[in-house]
Amino acid sequence: MKSVTGFLLFLSIATPSAGQSCPGGWYHFGTSCYAFIDAEPLEWTEAMFYCSTLHAKLVEIETVAENAFLKSHLTSSHTNDTYWMGLTDALVE
Repeated sequence: MKSVTGFLLFLSIATPSAGQSCPGGWYHFGTSCYAFIDAEPLEWTEAMFYCSTLHAKLVEIETVAENAFLKSHLTSSHTNDTYWMGLTDALVE
């Protein structure tokens, strides 16, 4: 299994209720809100749990447009950081 070391940044996604906007510090795209959260180095499961405390989840990119939005934000703001996504190979291992 590959390990991720160093300072991590992970992504969270939450869907605002009808008529509500994203929480402060979150970015809106489509029907979702995204947070780019600086954190101490965490394991994937810790990052997933942290997101759940925010009523969110690690991002799972589902469309080309969503990928372009994330790529644009990350390449302009966080070029040397690493990220957790909501994908796992736990069933394979």
